[in-house]
Amino acid sequence: MSSARKNPTSKTSKSSARQEAPREAPREIELKLVVDPPTLARIRKAGALSRLPMVLGSARSTVHNLTSLYWDTQNHALARAGMALRVRRDGGRVVQALKAADSLGRSGGLVANRAEDEAMRPAADAFAPPDLSLVADEQLRARAAAAIGNDDLVPIFESAISRVARVLRSSGNGSFEAALDLGEVRLPPSEDGTPGLRTPICEIELEHISGPVETLFDVARALADKYPIKVGTVSKVERGFTLAARRSGLDHPRKGPSVKAGRSPVEPGMTTHTAYGALLAHCARQMAANQSAILIDQNSSGIHQMRVAMRRLRSVHAAFKPVRPPSGTTEVIEQVKRMFRPLGTARDLDIFCTETMPTLQKEAAGVGPSLVPLAAAAQELRREAWARAIRIVDDRTFTHMLLELGHLSATVSTPDDGSATSPAATKKDASLAQFAVSRLDRRYRQVLTQARDLEAMDDEARHDLRKRLKSLRYEAAFFAPLWPRNQVKAFVKPLKRLQDEFGAINDAATAASVARLAADRIGGDRAHEAAGFVGGWYAARADLAFRQVVEIWPFFEELPRFWQTDPHIDPN
Repeated sequence: MSSARKNPTSKTSKSSARQEAPREAPREIELKLVVDPPTLARIRKAGALSRLPMVLGSARSTVHNLTSLYWDTQNHALARAGMALRVRRDGGRVVQALKAADSLGRSGGLVANRAEDEAMRPAADAFAPPDLSLVADEQLRARAAAAIGNDDLVPIFESAISRVARVLRSSGNGSFEAALDLGEVRLPPSEDGTPGLRTPICEIELEHISGPVETLFDVARALADKYPIKVGTVSKVERGFTLAARRSGLDHPRKGPSVKAGRSPVEPGMTTHTAYGALLAHCARQMAANQSAILIDQNSSGIHQMRVAMRRLRSVHAAFKPVRPPSGTTEVIEQVKRMFRPLGTARDLDIFCTETMPTLQKEAAGVGPSLVPLAAAAQELRREAWARAIRIVDDRTFTHMLLELGHLSATVSTPDDGSATSPAATKKDASLAQFAVSRLDRRYRQVLTQARDLEAMDDEARHDLRKRLKSLRYEAAFFAPLWPRNQVKAFVKPLKRLQDEFGAINDAATAASVARLAADRIGGDRAHEAAGFVGGWYAARADLAFRQVVEIWPFFEELPRFWQTDPHIDPN
């Protein structure tokens, strides 16, 4: 496999780079829709995009056969820094591109928003290594060079895509490009000639050119009314590096099929409205990113993270109630609530079948009634619950819910000057830090009030306190980037320990509830005797966990509240 030093340059390229005025790379703003090949063919044959009501006109379609070779270090240093370096052949054109996500590593919303610095190369250089001196954005070039260090660049993977693209004009005096892509991402053959791993690509990319960004969501919603589509969050680059990491045994930034929330997108300098929009988009992305974990992998962690995203969304809705627009997320939240319960049933049965029963059968071997029939009935209930969960996530209602969230987030995040790419509004509203302090103070007081008579709490009061602690932790996470990380961590880490103990209490209640459901499915006294044994065993664990809560609580009340210290200085 060929390799190249990190900064291969020629005298000509260095000279031209010096003569050009420094510039910032343009942003690539796109929404990805995943379809199957027959659906893509139907959309293309019908000219469906140009027939949508919000499309006022279009250019002629162009067909491109794109072959792109992606370069990185052996340990994928650029990918870990959120960057991708490729050389693409498009007919007789050769284009080098360096793409970069947020330098802080935050994931965005449903719309990808990346810096993209492109440079033309001679056709003779189609297979030559990348040349960083061609990157006109100095900061982007320096960031890539820092990630690469003294390592060599090597070709990692290739994509081969047949693309049909068309620029369309939309209502609102805007325009976007629709690209229908069919092809694959593949690794080169191994040294012994074994064919490299590959993954198919079948998707539609809607790339913003001008006008309101929310037009992309209008187009997607109109398509979703007629065709089975899903919102995509995994780029071709991510697919390629996932394949490469699998073959090389490297850890990939995204481990496993499920996707966690990650760091809050809130930044100092945002207004409350832009923070609200960013958090809506962040929750929507986590939901969209866990679709495949449920529909394809049928992985229990996918349902867990989907429910985490839904809880976070509901917390965003509650936290920003004083400032959110009068019409907005309420209908979406009601949809989420309807989806949340059946997903919760599947999650409860996952835990019961994979954790609760195996642990109990091991620890209580030879004690109490046989638990085998109860475990079998629970597995049957689990299969039924998963079938319902898959139907929910696979339904177009779920896709519409995601697209509605994307539309809302784009609308509330649009600055007063109408710029589609500005990260924050130009006109300040109430200080975001002041708003955060007010919210966190309120949540903290609610927790202390609820815990006033801690040791005398009944099960319902304990459950209410658990929910209030969860709300406090979510809102602390939302606003965390406004304060120094070490101060936030000093408060959140003990809070998480409290939550873990309350989680054990809740797990005990869930174990008893699911055991009763399984016993009802079997019927008879023996089944209910077994269910009672499960409930009693875990009730003892719940009591132990609550004693831990009582012991920890005084230390929690004495913790310094990070939001009572000075926030980061507003850069604007």
